[in-house]
Amino acid sequence: MKVWRYVDFAKYVHLLHTQRLFFARADRLAKQDPFEGSYPSADKERRVRYYQDIAAQTPAIPSGEIAKMVREDAFLSRNMQKDTFISCWHASFHESAAMWKLYGETNRSIAIQTTFEKLQHGLEGRAALGLVQYIDYENESMFTGRAYGAVPFLFKRRSFEHEHELRAIIQRSRMGVQDPQRQYDDSEIGIEREVQIDQLIELAIVSPTSELWFLQLVKEVTARLGFQFAVLPSSLNADPVF
Repeated sequence: MKVWRYVDFAKYVHLLHTQRLFFARADRLAKQDPFEGSYPSADKERRVRYYQDIAAQTPAIPSGEIAKMVREDAFLSRNMQKDTFISCWHASFHESAAMWKLYGETNRSIAIQTTFEKLQHGLEGRAALGLVQYIDYENESMFTGRAYGAVPFLFKRRSFEHEHELRAIIQRSRMGVQDPQRQYDDSEIGIEREVQIDQLIELAIVSPTSELWFLQLVKEVTARLGFQFAVLPSSLNADPVF
């Protein structure tokens, strides 16, 4: 499987220069999608039933505690946005016109291409990879067919299906073992992890709206930083045949 990351020129140079991949804190991604890391409506009811079952099996828990337990669980779930860090990729055999428009700066952007296997190997032991599943948040559940739960950061609403997203995820803590009194640094936007660029990137493609001089600039900068992978113009610039 080929996977792509669309970045502007500054982020491209930073990636090659530092050989460090950026993971955005999930609550920052929530500015584009407020449902980031949340559960569908059906799973809200599931949460209540879960604690009702616990209370029914544990006589020492007063029935009035159920509502409190549900609120605390929702609070910790929201805080997982601040304990989760995500690197977003596009899974496709071809570059995407939609991704250029969404995530590529008009004519100063670059798509780096690797494979699922190379990304997995490059982040082995430091991040978990998974394809995002797109569901109806009004009528579907994340837990259908799953005996041991689900990772909410690997689900999005069907409105985002065009992204065909693959995510690399780092979680600083796990649900159920978080400290509810923990204070978070609101200035934190993400974290970085080292990767070996020469073993990760197969090629880079410049924006279909960029000019020839920008293609040459990206080639020169890539070579000066010591990398040999190909830098190519976008296939969307190919001449049509009539």
